[in-house]
Amino acid sequence: MIYLNYYVVSVYFVVFMSRDEMLLEKIYREVVAIRKRLEILERIIIPEEEISEEELNELRKLKQEALKGEIISWDEVKEEFRDKVED
Repeated sequence: MIYLNYYVVSVYFVVFMSRDEMLLEKIYREVVAIRKRLEILERIIIPEEEISEEELNELRKLKQEALKGEIISWDEVKEEFRDKVED
């Protein structure tokens, strides 16, 4: 009797795991499909734009200036702008 119960439990466990595995596989496929659709929407909403070598060099130059501290703070720019607008 113990062997029979073990067999029934084993068969039930295998069937149960199989259903779970099938469900997980379906969920995984759905997640992959959703991810692909999101990537398509992202490309539509935020199109990629190529920049010229000149623009790339300008960005590199600005980055180096910022790293060296050769920048004007945003607060200073706002103050100058407010002063010019008020005049």
